[in-house]
Amino acid sequence: MLTREELKTRCYNIFYEQEYAFEVEPTIEPTERYVHDYSYPIATGSSRIIFRESLPYRLGRLLIVLFFSGLVIAGVFNTNEEQSIQTMVTGVGVWLLVGIFYWRLFMKINLEWDMEISYAGMSLQGRSFTWEQILGTYFLRRKGTSEGTKLVLLLDNGEILHQEILHYTGFIRDAKRAVSSSIRHFNTMSQ
Repeated sequence: MLTREELKTRCYNIFYEQEYAFEVEPTIEPTERYVHDYSYPIATGSSRIIFRESLPYRLGRLLIVLFFSGLVIAGVFNTNEEQSIQTMVTGVGVWLLVGIFYWRLFMKINLEWDMEISYAGMSLQGRSFTWEQILGTYFLRRKGTSEGTKLVLLLDNGEILHQEILHYTGFIRDAKRAVSSSIRHFNTMSQ
């Protein structure tokens, strides 16, 4: 039977080979690399931290949609002729309706992205894992792709779980530091 360290090394090698299959050297860093004493304060007495899809992430998606829908609507209603007030009001009305629709769509918090880190372990993607089940935690960045940084969990059953962390970045909160500090705090305190 393999020791925990041997199992971790085996899972890491499989993970690395899967990522290297894209023929581009992936950037894989242990989450501990982003932990410093000052990185992310955790309130005394906290038994868990829940990371939710952040407001800046949702606002960013909304602004992109509004910008491009505004360009499309302006192109449709701009015929290089003198615009009547009715045409301009119709264009602005359509743009506002698109804005309201996407506001309702994007500003809802998507609970599927919730990630909880506690003394018991971690919960993400609707599943819970104890600290004993988690062999290692890493950040993955694939060079040459538009994908963001992912949190990777190596599990004792050989499973490799990926979670995008861009969703948790706030106006002043760096998701890497917040997640790694929380993992270290709760994992260390649970032992």
